[in-house]
Order: sequence, then structure tokens, then C-alpha cells
Amino acid sequence: MFVNRRRTMVKVLGFEHGGYFIWAKRLERGLFASPLAPGQKSLSRTELSVLLDGIDITVRRHRKRYPVSVAA
Repeated sequence: MFVNRRRTMVKVLGFEHGGYFIWAKRLERGLFASPLAPGQKSLSRTELSVLLDGIDITVRRHRKRYPVSVAA
């Protein structure tokens, strides 16, 4: 699987009994999410399916923000 720099196009190189094939998908709006963790080199079937469906599965933590009091 190859993703371009702008993350708007994905190409998948595969092999079947007749030979190699290239499958491509391009987004008109938005970006493909990056499901790979640092150091990870491959995707599971589920992760690939979710990526091609355009679903972002990254977990984001929202932390509470407190005002900083400055002593005068």
C-alpha cells in the first residue's frame, strides 16, 4: 500500500493468479488517516478496511485546561 504525501490518494499493489494489479482510491475532500503507530510497518485487514472507508481510528485524549494564576 502506498499513500501520497498529501494523503489524498492510496494505491494498493496486489497479486492474483493472473499477475499483479494496482488498485487506487482518491479523496475529493479530506485526508486518509494514518493508522500506523511509530515503528509499525504493516496493517491488519481490519485496519486496512477502516482506512479505505475513510474512518479515523486514532485515539485522542482531551485534557482539561485550567487557568494559570500568576502571583503578583
